[in-house]
Amino acid sequence: MGFEVVNSIPTSDVDYYSDEFILDPYPFYKELRDFAPAVWLSLYDAWFISRYDDVTAGLQNPEVFCSGKGVTLNPAVNEGMGGNMVMQDAPEHTSMRKVFMKPLLPQGLKDVRDQIKITADAHIDQVVKRKSFDAVKDLSLFLPMNIVTNLIGIDEEGKENMLAWAAGVFDAFGHPDTERTKAGMLDVKALMDYVQQKVSRDMLVKGGWGDHVFKAADEGEITHEQATFMMFDYMIPSLDTTINATSNAVWFFSENPEQWNLLRKNPSLIPNAINEILRMEAPIRSFTRCLAKDFEIEGIRLKEGSFAFLSYASASMDERKFENPEKFDISRKNASEHVGFGMGPHSCPGSNLARLEIRSLLESLLARVERFECGTPVRVPHNTLRGIKSLPVTVH
Repeated sequence: MGFEVVNSIPTSDVDYYSDEFILDPYPFYKELRDFAPAVWLSLYDAWFISRYDDVTAGLQNPEVFCSGKGVTLNPAVNEGMGGNMVMQDAPEHTSMRKVFMKPLLPQGLKDVRDQIKITADAHIDQVVKRKSFDAVKDLSLFLPMNIVTNLIGIDEEGKENMLAWAAGVFDAFGHPDTERTKAGMLDVKALMDYVQQKVSRDMLVKGGWGDHVFKAADEGEITHEQATFMMFDYMIPSLDTTINATSNAVWFFSENPEQWNLLRKNPSLIPNAINEILRMEAPIRSFTRCLAKDFEIEGIRLKEGSFAFLSYASASMDERKFENPEKFDISRKNASEHVGFGMGPHSCPGSNLARLEIRSLLESLLARVERFECGTPVRVPHNTLRGIKSLPVTVH
């Protein structure tokens, strides 16, 4: 990887979408952070913003770092999914998010809290009795795939394909010249065909999240076209945060057994432990924003119309913000300031549900597991998501 200053512009030829970068990103992030607060990636004609203060400032400044022109480097996705909530600016984003968030607020989740807890306890009972299992396939996937799909209210075809579609869509968020992006575009088409041709009012479960969105459209809070696009918003981001964070939790506690012992002695640390897991391994590597006007970061001018990666993963590991960031510490004082869920008006709308699911699983594991013993985690390169594909574990 080369770094140089070209016409006063900090520039690097690092390949953000290479397998090497994706599978072991943290040394790259540190080099980029140390080189400059904003670095021009010459391979992709986009800025890379990596430091905590600059990433969070960008996420909280949608008037400059806008989403309405797309949050990916793939023009086809930005255009084809332009009605999606994540690719909207105010006021459209505000009205859509208000409707979207209603069942995901603490009050809305109160009705499913007991259901999630009972489901988690029953499943963990079965899994732990086996002693050895896969922390991803047998543990992390269970709640999102069995709770979230039912809450949305979609049919069996949607349930069976949603995980693969979601991963494919996020791969399609990459640069259009990469093979993963091209493969992901097939999943974008499949999902769009499913939502536009098969997701109807009659198909959705009455009282589910999807039904709630269309009722809001009937009452004029949003348009019916927006309601259809919002089904993407429920189906795509609702899985990976919980799946990745749960499998990462098992891995971190296996590697740091003293932290698991601390949590067993003090379960009140669970919320902070979840934050520390999300800080250490952000489920989303980054999203891009389009500069709505010229903007300057420490003397570096980012020109209007250019795209910039806002790196959630790098920001949450910035030593300027977090002391000893590579250390997994569930009692870390500022763990809640991570960027794993994003920040600002486009922060993860499903964060309350994700926290509820992860907490339920951790509580169930605390009551049953004294120690985790993990094999080698298997990671598969992905353009947008950071997670574990397979993790063999034996529980004691």
